[in-house]
Amino acid sequence: MKLNAPSALIANALLFEVGWFICVLAGSLPALISTLVILVIHFKWIGNWRTERDIILITWLLGSALDSFLVQMNIIQLPTPSLLIPLWLSCLWILFATLLNHCLKWLQSRPLLSMALAPPFAALSYFAGSQLTLVTIDTTGLVTIGICWAVLFPLLLSFAELFSKKSALTKS
Repeated sequence: MKLNAPSALIANALLFEVGWFICVLAGSLPALISTLVILVIHFKWIGNWRTERDIILITWLLGSALDSFLVQMNIIQLPTPSLLIPLWLSCLWILFATLLNHCLKWLQSRPLLSMALAPPFAALSYFAGSQLTLVTIDTTGLVTIGICWAVLFPLLLSFAELFSKKSALTKS
């Protein structure tokens, strides 16, 4: 049973926030389990696997690659050196992808606004995460993250819109 539109948007935002806190505070195994549970709930009550699987995969790959690059460039400093980001951080990208066709859908047709909003909100999220973990990000790193998000966020929104339209066309 799918939730009605307003309830679905609220549930979408709440599921992401719960998942964000679990991923950041609990570590990789709880992050993986909670991400899987949240995906099941998301697809049962809010989204559609067929419509969203591609954007989830692309967001996960691009986001994890970006964060891994930022780790390699020492912009994001992990407590233990690694080539790739930890699983809990990678799970955040999967959870974020669930927002693109729901809570954040209104930004799909507003690329300049999404480009403007991404830097401060991304930097704030990364800063908050770093304050709750052993991850270190300095001010220059937060600015760099904001710039990366100014490019990535509108791109992901356009992919989400494209995949939604493609899915709608294949249904008819």
